Amino acid sequence: MLERSPLADLVEPVGDMRLDLDAPRREAGPAPIGLSIPAIRLDKSPVRAVGVEANGEMEIPGGSEIGWYRWSPALGHAGSSVLAAHIGWNGRDGVFRNLDDLDVGAVFTVHFDDGSERSFEITETAQYGKKDLPFDRVFSKDGDPTVVLITCGGDFTRALSSYNDNVVAYAAPL
Repeated sequence: MLERSPLADLVEPVGDMRLDLDAPRREAGPAPIGLSIPAIRLDKSPVRAVGVEANGEMEIPGGSEIGWYRWSPALGHAGSSVLAAHIGWNGRDGVFRNLDDLDVGAVFTVHFDDGSERSFEITETAQYGKKDLPFDRVFSKDGDPTVVLITCGGDFTRALSSYNDNVVAYAAPL
């Protein structure tokens, strides 16, 4: 049996209908389609909207794409907009392989589907044990506009084929 993720508790049903995994996000605004982070040599890495897996975990695309959690606030709106990617995928480096190299003050650019771009600055980095990830903060629906970049990190447990931690970078709009 799959373990239920705390993220599942943060997804709200729409009206009295069951959750539609293909439903659009709530906030108006352009959708992110690319991410450039010069400090870790990312140049317009593709971003696509993702939802939730059957076990309640956030869906993460393959190793060459970044997932934007479609039910997080639009980037630049109140709350946390979440972008996640793999550190490694099928024996190759993933898009966020070097996310843990980001320093506070690093600037990155999000490219949107309407042709616009917006820059953000890293304000904090952290590494949490998988069970210690602060879900209420990472998936916040209110508060200051924040972009949360997240991947796996720490030690790798071969028996589980998984990293023990999450690497998280928090950023504010410039």
